[in-house]
Amino acid sequence: MLKSRSSCLDESRLLAVCVSIPAKINKAEKSINLSILDTDENFDLLEELKRMCPELPLAAVNQSSARAYAEYKYVYGGKNGDMIYFNIDDGVGAGIMINGRLFTGEIGHMSIDPKGSLCVCGKRGCLENLIGKAAVIREFTVRAGENRNGALHALSGGNPARINYRLIREALEQGDREVMEAARDIAEKIALGISNVICMFDPEKIVVGGGIVELGRTFLNMVLARVKIPGINGVCPDISSQIVGSGMGAAENLGVLRFFLDRIFTISVETENTVYLGD
Repeated sequence: MLKSRSSCLDESRLLAVCVSIPAKINKAEKSINLSILDTDENFDLLEELKRMCPELPLAAVNQSSARAYAEYKYVYGGKNGDMIYFNIDDGVGAGIMINGRLFTGEIGHMSIDPKGSLCVCGKRGCLENLIGKAAVIREFTVRAGENRNGALHALSGGNPARINYRLIREALEQGDREVMEAARDIAEKIALGISNVICMFDPEKIVVGGGIVELGRTFLNMVLARVKIPGINGVCPDISSQIVGSGMGAAENLGVLRFFLDRIFTISVETENTVYLGD
């Protein structure tokens, strides 16, 4: 796709190739792993991208981190303190901003159920297997099949293959009992993952993004109500004001571009012995 579209570009004006990748990037080995991309295990994506434009710098950033950087820069103007962006989509990851530095957290492979299903990473009960998009759709599809008189069954026309986030949101807004129960179960798992990460980093702002936000405000409120962190004498502090939905959406391409401009790209000019006046 990139090669076919590159014919539309003036390659003489290209400065770099910037890509966001839904995978963990190994900086030392310049490789990727733990990816949800459906590629052969011997396929070297970074090498292929580099080969496409060998004379240009290649900036590759984890998708969750790229979304976090876009949020940090364009929603908060780069002025917000420590921030964690939870990217709950096909996979589950986190972009973490600490003291202006960007880190990637593969929280999707945090186990919250040691007796749960086996994950591709080798552990059991990983968050990604429980709250990734496929798992969420599967859970609601099962509930719809069990309740043929319910809102979700009606909205999908009795066809499980049609169930998506939009229909689930509509069923939630209608207050369907079976759908609400399924939503509470999933919200509990998401909240547990968020709570664990908050305990590790104590961020000033927590942003929930990715496809999961398509389930709407009703579902997000369920998640917020269940996020708990330890407090003094067993009293959990109220951190609901620190947790918000994404203000950017799927802006990973904008995030990796801005990251390149801010952290990598430099401008060099040869100056003359003259006076330069600004506005």
